[in-house]
Amino acid sequence: MTLVHIVKDGTSGIFGKKFGYDTLIFVSFASLNMEENKVHFRHLMLFFYRKGKNATQAANKICAVYGEGRTVRKWFARFKAGDFNLKDQERPGRPSTKDEDQIKILIENNARYTIRKLAEMLNMSKSTIHEHFVKLGYINRFDVWVPHDLTEKNLMDRIRICDSLYKRNEETPFLKQSYSVCWDWKGILLGWDVLPDPYSPDLAPSDFYLFRSLQNSVTFVEIKNHVEKFFAERFWNDGIFKLPERWKKIVEQNGTYIT
Repeated sequence: MTLVHIVKDGTSGIFGKKFGYDTLIFVSFASLNMEENKVHFRHLMLFFYRKGKNATQAANKICAVYGEGRTVRKWFARFKAGDFNLKDQERPGRPSTKDEDQIKILIENNARYTIRKLAEMLNMSKSTIHEHFVKLGYINRFDVWVPHDLTEKNLMDRIRICDSLYKRNEETPFLKQSYSVCWDWKGILLGWDVLPDPYSPDLAPSDFYLFRSLQNSVTFVEIKNHVEKFFAERFWNDGIFKLPERWKKIVEQNGTYIT
């Protein structure tokens, strides 16, 4: 299959490069209007997407021919969401559900994206991204986007679980069992309980302890030192042993997030 792509750049050359059995050909004419030009660039993006390229690879290939940066992450997010319509979406005043689907896909891949980064990736304003988050019910806790505000059930579960863990540790200080094993499957093999509650970035030592301390780092060396310190035994233990006071605090404040 050969994809012929016509662009407006005022020259008369043909640029081609083979990808497996397919050939992408750039044919240059000066007669296209701006709207037609935009659609043709989107055909290029869709072509690279279907060839298995990621957004960065597609951008590099397009820029190598046209010599200027073009945002493709927004369109790749649409393609991943199953939307292959290359026309601009209608914007009647409220954010479209397709834009929200794109944001959900990106956040599911990386819950630490900032609003500024998402605005750059999707070519939207920061206020629009924030409006999407409000509509989706996402909130940011310890620099992690979580799916929604705590429901009544979430609150009750957090109170019940934290109260149980706090009392259990008071009777039998199980946190003093310090073994150098992986948190997930190794812990299960040893018969350890996995601490519950998926909506608890305020209870994960890596979030409330490590990443909070990294916020004060400004250089690569400082970040590297923080990470090495975090995995040192004493620093690790300090973070783990802060859990009981956090369990107690959650019970005292009726299950709400620790801020």
